[in-house]
Amino acid sequence: MKEKKQVYGKVACVSPQGYVSIPSYFGENDYGKTEISGITIHYHLKNSSLNPPNILRAVLHAQKRVKEYLGHNLNKIDNIHILNSMEEMQKHILNENKSLSWVGGIFHTGKIMVIAEPDDPDALYVHITHEIIHLAVYQMSNGKCSCWLDEGISVYLSQDLNDTYLKQLVRATDKNSFFPFEALEQQLPDTDENTRQLIYAQCFSMTKFLAETKGWEVVRLMFAQSATKPMSEILKYLGLNYYFLEKTWKQWLQKLNA
Repeated sequence: MKEKKQVYGKVACVSPQGYVSIPSYFGENDYGKTEISGITIHYHLKNSSLNPPNILRAVLHAQKRVKEYLGHNLNKIDNIHILNSMEEMQKHILNENKSLSWVGGIFHTGKIMVIAEPDDPDALYVHITHEIIHLAVYQMSNGKCSCWLDEGISVYLSQDLNDTYLKQLVRATDKNSFFPFEALEQQLPDTDENTRQLIYAQCFSMTKFLAETKGWEVVRLMFAQSATKPMSEILKYLGLNYYFLEKTWKQWLQKLNA
């Protein structure tokens, strides 16, 4: 329960009492859609574990966070797919070289796909928020944002880290055994679970560091400049390079862990 509160706290507001009426219609093989205010959500109408009003609330909540923190208007989110299984997601990105063995959602070629977990509905709201942040970053940077910053902001605005990920970060701080951020620019490696947890924790932590020490205006600038400049030039503009960025971040981390 404690870990769920840590992870799901940022989407807690999407599960209020009451029920909102949303128009929908049936499609082939029970796959229908809801359309409202520029938002289109595709889902299995016979999946009784889904709560369409709360799904819509999650989308609106994510839309609001994008505007509040990133200053970006997501006026149209028209390609959200709520799927029932990993196998179904694989079919949507057939022939693509992507590892999906552990993910709960993905933003791919303009489409947001998330898997509904019947025994954990709050996870769906986190996944929706996470992938909508990816959509916003894609639009702001023309799809050229460094992976570590893209993933970092998507995690940071959708959830908090649970103890498992935080412990990986503390261990790496104690041993000074971090994954170099420069190596995370193009893609995040498909690696073992412990390393993956560390990498995601690093991305989250670095984004939090930038937001709290440099301010959200700087974070927004980094996304905007990503459309035309490599990260090395963006850091240079900010009076930084990867060496000094990581050095000051590690010092900040050590103070947090002290």
